Amino acid sequence: MPAEDKTDGQLEEKKDFAEEAATTVAAATSLASSDLQSAITLLMALEKKCRVGNDLTSLKKVTVHAVSLCGDVGNYPELSKQLVFINKRRSQKNAAVQDCVKKVSSASPHLT
Repeated sequence: MPAEDKTDGQLEEKKDFAEEAATTVAAATSLASSDLQSAITLLMALEKKCRVGNDLTSLKKVTVHAVSLCGDVGNYPELSKQLVFINKRRSQKNAAVQDCVKKVSSASPHLT
């Protein structure tokens, strides 16, 4: 399958970021307790690669982990901000948004 035109935010041919996702999620988890914003920034950089590279599995893992970190440290304004940010990303996959909302609603019943 040939790669699509990469201009104007078009998706590339599917790439596999599974190893990078595992490493980044582990690094973000250890960083989150002391510096949540840096952990989120780290994850969002990989989110873009996964989204543009069309790796849905890694994309869902990274986005769900970003909102989970916010909930884990109790920073609900940041959690809300990240949900909106993920939802409004250009060419965002609906499955990634759905998984984030499911995670938040199941983990934080007082937010629903």
